[in-house]
Amino acid sequence: MLKKFWALIPIGCLCLFLSFACLMAFRMIGSEVGADGVLREPFALLPLSWLLAAFGCALLIGGLLKRYIRRKAI
Repeated sequence: MLKKFWALIPIGCLCLFLSFACLMAFRMIGSEVGADGVLREPFALLPLSWLLAAFGCALLIGGLLKRYIRRKAI
């Protein structure tokens, strides 16, 4: 049972890393205005990054709280 809660922490770290990778990819790809006046940018990376960051933080906090509660109970 304890191993299940330990899995939350690495998954949370992975989500935070992927969030950072999305932000870096957005920055590296860049945005430009085409000749027809249309803005071209990888906009989907921004909300995906925020979603992954929120999910990663929630998993980390949840995993650490579960670990703390389990350690107090034992």
